[in-house]
Amino acid sequence: MKLWILRHARAEADSHSGRDRDRPLSAHGRAACQALNSWLSHSDHELPAQVRVSPSLRTRQTAQLTLADLPVQWIIDQSLWIASTSDLLEQVKQARGDEALWLVGHNPGLEELIYRLGCELPLPGLKPGTLVILDLPDEGSAQLVEVVPPREST
Repeated sequence: MKLWILRHARAEADSHSGRDRDRPLSAHGRAACQALNSWLSHSDHELPAQVRVSPSLRTRQTAQLTLADLPVQWIIDQSLWIASTSDLLEQVKQARGDEALWLVGHNPGLEELIYRLGCELPLPGLKPGTLVILDLPDEGSAQLVEVVPPREST
């Protein structure tokens, strides 16, 4: 199984409502999503059919911009909002047997999940807008397939 992990892109520090969940992407974050969309459009990787997205505004905007015009359906998954590493491991466990699982969510859970699966990330780790693709064998540790760092130039 392939596990795709995308941390939401860079977000504004505040929201109009004052709620963390309502913070929109910054201009740098939007640029990173558009660059990742271009990378995905030209990639040789077979895209998962479905992407599970945290309900926060910044993750929904990340999915919308990153997946624009790609043959991928994304759904809101309430359990991804501030998901713990244990919650994320349960999602991976439930998806075993599927060809792929793609999660768009938040740190620290996503980065900790990668480490718990036995992979090391290059420095500086899972920055906002970073895509990580892992290969999860039926047994043993995950193998790092690709790390796509964010390109935030506007």
